[in-house]
Amino acid sequence: MTKKIAVVGSMINSSEYLLFENLGTGYSLERYDSVEEARNSDCDAVIVTDKDKIDNEETSILYYNEPVVEGFDMISFDSPKTKCRIKDDRCIDKQIAKRRKRNKNSKTHRKMKKYEVLFCDMDGTLIETVSKETFPNGIWDMKFKFDVLDAIKNLNPKVIFIVTNQGGIEKGLFPESFIYVKCEYVSYSIMDYCNIDTRFKYCGSNDRSNPMRKPNTGMLEELFDNYKTWKDCSLEVEDCLMIGDASGLEGQFSDSDKKTAENFGIDYMDVSEFVNVYGKGD
Repeated sequence: MTKKIAVVGSMINSSEYLLFENLGTGYSLERYDSVEEARNSDCDAVIVTDKDKIDNEETSILYYNEPVVEGFDMISFDSPKTKCRIKDDRCIDKQIAKRRKRNKNSKTHRKMKKYEVLFCDMDGTLIETVSKETFPNGIWDMKFKFDVLDAIKNLNPKVIFIVTNQGGIEKGLFPESFIYVKCEYVSYSIMDYCNIDTRFKYCGSNDRSNPMRKPNTGMLEELFDNYKTWKDCSLEVEDCLMIGDASGLEGQFSDSDKKTAENFGIDYMDVSEFVNVYGKGD
C-alpha cells in the first residue's frame, strides 16, 4: 500500500533528489503550501523542505531519530541528528518529529480519519482478564475494555471484524467449544454496546504457515470478501483499519497484529493509540 508523503516547500523527487535511509519504496509525494494544509490532508507524513515554513507552533514538537512511522509524522531538515543525501552531494540534516499533544486536553495531532471497516484483535485489545492472566480462564474471567469500545463507537464503522489467534485449542488448553462461545459472547456484546454489525473469525492452529493464522491474512480476507458479497458493496482496503496489542512496541509479546495489517495492505493502530485518537476526552 503506497504511503502518501506531503511536501511543504520546494517540491522534491524521491527517486532523483532524496534518498532517505529506511524510507524505501512505496511512497508518493504531493506538494502543499503550508504545514496546516498538509496536516488536513490524508497524507501519512510530511517533509518540510523550507525551514521558514515551520511556524512557532510546529517547532515545539519533540524531534527524535527513527524511520518514518505510522501516523502523521513530520520530517524536517534543521537538526544535526542524522544525515540524508541530496543529488548534488550536499548533506542536510534529517529529523522526524512525531506529533504530540499540545496540552493535556488535546488527544493527538493525527487526523481522525473515517474508516468503514474495523478489524480488531480480541485478547488484550477488546477484553482483558479479571485474574490478570494473559488469557481468560472462562467467561467469568473476562472484562471489556470500555475505553476501546467507546472509541469504536466514536469511529462508528459499518462493520467490526474480530480476528484472533487461539492456538490454545491445538495445544489442548481450551476446548474449541469454549473458544467459540467466548468469541460469540464478545462479538454479540460489542454489537449490542456499540450498535455496530460485528463478526468474528478465530484460528486454532499454531502452524505459522496456516493461511488463517496471523500475521497471515486468511481470516481478514474471508470476512472482508464475504461481507462485500453479502452486502453487495464496493469497500476497498483503504476503507479499513486494524487495531491490536501486538504492535512490536516495548513490552509487547510480538508484532503479529501490525504485520497482519501490513500484509493485508491496510492501516494499523496500536490499541492505545486508537483510544488516544478516537476515545473520549477527560
